Amino acid sequence: MNSMHYNTYDLLKNGFYDDSVSRSYYSMFHAASILLMLKGIESHTHSGLVSMFGLHLVRKGEIEKRFGKMLSDSRELRENSDYGVSFEATEEEARLALKNGKEFLEEIKKYLKKRGLIHK
Repeated sequence: MNSMHYNTYDLLKNGFYDDSVSRSYYSMFHAASILLMLKGIESHTHSGLVSMFGLHLVRKGEIEKRFGKMLSDSRELRENSDYGVSFEATEEEARLALKNGKEFLEEIKKYLKKRGLIHK
């Protein structure tokens, strides 16, 4: 089975835990990138994005601290999943990554709605 055409949930369901973790992280990464771009902030690295998210959104009280931690933890797990020679994400880690990704995206939607940037 090729994992290229499956969403995060399908990857999890079919045992592609590393790929599921990666997709969950990238959904968070892109959402965080959008918020930073709205503030005129660009990052060229994953670690830079996590740092800028913390500095410009979490520390200023615009986003709860737990979401900064979720993003940071998700980045670390994704890097282990993608690049760790002997690392393989577990089903439990993939499930947590999916849960955190959903929560993170909901928080970003709330942030955007509160500021009148989206209406649905």
